[in-house]
Amino acid sequence: MTPGRREPRRYAPPILIRPAEPADTDAVLDLLAHAAVRMATIGIASWPARFERAEVAGGIGRGEVSVAVIDGTVIGTFALTWRDPTFWGEQPPDAGYVHRLAVHGDHARRGLGARLLDHAARLTRERGRARLRLDVPADNVALASYYERLGFAYCGDTEGDRAEADGSIAHWVTRRYERAVDVEGEEPCR
Repeated sequence: MTPGRREPRRYAPPILIRPAEPADTDAVLDLLAHAAVRMATIGIASWPARFERAEVAGGIGRGEVSVAVIDGTVIGTFALTWRDPTFWGEQPPDAGYVHRLAVHGDHARRGLGARLLDHAARLTRERGRARLRLDVPADNVALASYYERLGFAYCGDTEGDRAEADGSIAHWVTRRYERAVDVEGEEPCR
């Protein structure tokens, strides 16, 4: 367990965290849509109402997506990639990048998000990389605080513009976070 982290409440049924399979595509899309609605209800609209099927199915096909399953039901997910030039620029191959971390609301606040991040850290370590990185919309203070409680260090903001579906241009600001996956005393954000 990472220093400073509280022990999560335990689940009674066993949770399996495994690579997503093509048959999981709809469940992952539904879970991400559910999470987007939950975020929107508290004023955070950083995710689309529904991710593109091709984006999620492509990630599953490349082995980037993992799912948490209880009794055959997908209750959590994340994507782990090996580069992220949009938010981190070009970097040496020393990190894994977490995207689309989501836990179904019925299973929130039980430590599952932390378990998914620990699983991503293990996969990153197995790949021979020393750092786990992620990004948070700058206006999502609660999520940034959550990641800090889990041992992630703030590494600065990045910003840019993106074209919206209606043709308008939206400006975004994202906070970047990182934690070492193995080495104690490893300096974050170098």
